[in-house]
Amino acid sequence: MIIKSEWFMNLLSKINKFRVDGFAFWPFIILRPGLLEQTEKTIINHERIHLAQQKECFILGFYLIYAGNYIYNLIKYRKSAVAYYYLMFEAEAYAKQGNLDYLNWRKDFAWRHY
Repeated sequence: MIIKSEWFMNLLSKINKFRVDGFAFWPFIILRPGLLEQTEKTIINHERIHLAQQKECFILGFYLIYAGNYIYNLIKYRKSAVAYYYLMFEAEAYAKQGNLDYLNWRKDFAWRHY
């Protein structure tokens, strides 16, 4: 289910200190309204990849692994933005977000290879 919320995206952007246009929280995808059509398709695909990851990790496990991987990366790279982009889940989603067919052939737990 896709929800558009300027308020929520602005809140996440303040917390993260960089612009957030999409967020996945099983079973919802929350988007910033007013995105260009192709940008929106790419972000939706990125967030659907996260929904697949969340499903594989039984949702709570996704957030525990995500937080642990982020803390590890933050210690290793010492910069929040770098730590974020090197997260296993984000690396897979960013690498494959432009391939709108990816989820049709994606193998379970593909994020482990990133």
